[in-house]
Amino acid sequence: MLYNYLGEYIPIAIIGIAGIFAFIKVVFIRIAGLRHNTSQIFVESFGIYSEQSIKNTFHKHLQSYYKSSNKINKLFYLLITSMLALYIFINML
Repeated sequence: MLYNYLGEYIPIAIIGIAGIFAFIKVVFIRIAGLRHNTSQIFVESFGIYSEQSIKNTFHKHLQSYYKSSNKINKLFYLLITSMLALYIFINML
């Protein structure tokens, strides 16, 4: 019964987590003070930036956003990967 429950609601949870992720990213863009060109920064920030590329960024607000964005991305990708692995495991049973 638990497997059926998880199998039904994990896709809904993944969609919810993706929505929360997008909302958090937009909030962090606003907190960092990057009010211009928000959509481009949002789309480009899905990747994980290397430390060298963060150091080479001249805009201090953008550097702080990239650091926080990397932390958020790593947490999100770990959470989504574990949820998908659990979903695949449950559906294989």
